[in-house]
Amino acid sequence: MGDNIPDEILSEILSPALRVPDEMFSVMASETNSPFHSKSESSSAFLLVSKSWLRVSTPLLYSVVVLRSKGQAQALAGVLTANPVLGKFIRKLRLEGGYAISMFKILQAAPNISDIFLTLDIMTPDNVCGLCRGLQLIQPVRIILYGTRDSIPYQYPEGRKLVQALVDKFLPSWTRLAVVKLVDELLESSELRQGLGRAPNLATLVVSNPPEFLLRHIREISNNHSLQRIRVDPFGSWLGYSQGLYWNHVKQDKRIAALLDFPDEGSSSNNTPPPFIYPPRLAADPVQEDAIWSRVLYFLSRSAPLFGWRCEWKPAPLAPILVCKKFMRLGLPHFYTSPFLQGSALQSFADRVSQHPPLGRHVRQLTIGHYGNSDLFRAITASTTSLVELYGMPMSSPIDWESFNHLGECTGSTLSSFEDVPVLETDPFKFASPAVFKLFPQMRFFGWDSPTSFKLQGEPIPSDTFNNLVRLTVDEFHSSFLEVLAQM
Repeated sequence: MGDNIPDEILSEILSPALRVPDEMFSVMASETNSPFHSKSESSSAFLLVSKSWLRVSTPLLYSVVVLRSKGQAQALAGVLTANPVLGKFIRKLRLEGGYAISMFKILQAAPNISDIFLTLDIMTPDNVCGLCRGLQLIQPVRIILYGTRDSIPYQYPEGRKLVQALVDKFLPSWTRLAVVKLVDELLESSELRQGLGRAPNLATLVVSNPPEFLLRHIREISNNHSLQRIRVDPFGSWLGYSQGLYWNHVKQDKRIAALLDFPDEGSSSNNTPPPFIYPPRLAADPVQEDAIWSRVLYFLSRSAPLFGWRCEWKPAPLAPILVCKKFMRLGLPHFYTSPFLQGSALQSFADRVSQHPPLGRHVRQLTIGHYGNSDLFRAITASTTSLVELYGMPMSSPIDWESFNHLGECTGSTLSSFEDVPVLETDPFKFASPAVFKLFPQMRFFGWDSPTSFKLQGEPIPSDTFNNLVRLTVDEFHSSFLEVLAQM
């Protein structure tokens, strides 16, 4: 079905698995504390599912690129050199190193980068030669600068080179640059403050909890006439400052007071999902529309699993299929796939499937609490002719021999699991025919709990009976049952 899903729908399905949230992309952390430090399965596996998934997933996968090692940078440079069109998909680039000449090749192939994360903690033998050459080829809208306190006196020579290139060349020439986010320690760099003060279209400066002594540095940057806002992103606690006291301190400078923006920590606006727009292509194709909504309702119906020791049962949410007639038509069959029946539900279910036979044919797995009403049991199994799995419940009454034989006649051709359903003994003066087991050619998981004795003479048992059996569970049994098994 995946090849028939419209690209717009498939993109929405795959986006959560392939996209990197901006909160993660922009987090200020060192290489060892990076949110990308832990190992995880490669997202590129989604591209291998089918051609349609490859077509839809590729732009999503390349839209946010995170490079954490020289090997990754070299590999990406090779891919973009061989297939330049992939570079045009890159919108966000996070670099946790310098990565030498590879960065020039990457930036050369990625002219559409709007957000870039740079670190100044670049240690020898890593270098920024390729990065400094390549940065002139892009026009980012946002840059994020990270560095530890060691970056300030420039104990990392390559970090110093990068700052000098930013200040002398790029900050004055990046006309689209509107947002700069940086760690507070970097505000102590006079060169960087001067560069930010000259950025022609800088509108927003993002810092986190700047201590009072750094306010004079922010004041220097605030002289940039294009600056419209200084946003303070909380980082953990307020480091001993309450927002009120902090505000009392900074409002002494009218320019900074006019620019300073404290986020509303109680606001959830960032978590508000975008408005849903029903895809026109889907509405124009009723068959495809039904297939997709049917699949959605299928997963909703899965909240009604088996009882007790198999897993805790919870009733399936019926609200979705009550939304409209379409959902009722598409969803109702899924809610009949794995019914759980006990008490009054037995009679209600029997009445329902007898009045609407197509519903009974949707039943694949049946968990039943039988309490001695053989006629009711036979009525249910007669209506569930496509049954694959039948399970009993603790403390259920056994079914009689006629019901077991009836089960084989009605559902034996499809039944592959029969467990936890005890069977009553036949008349003590009669022997049951072992031929009944021939009615279950698909049986794989069989549980026997019955004192029934079998007729062993004159009743040939085909050797391929229970030919697919994988697991046999035996509770109560008569010795003749073992003889029957031995002849299979």
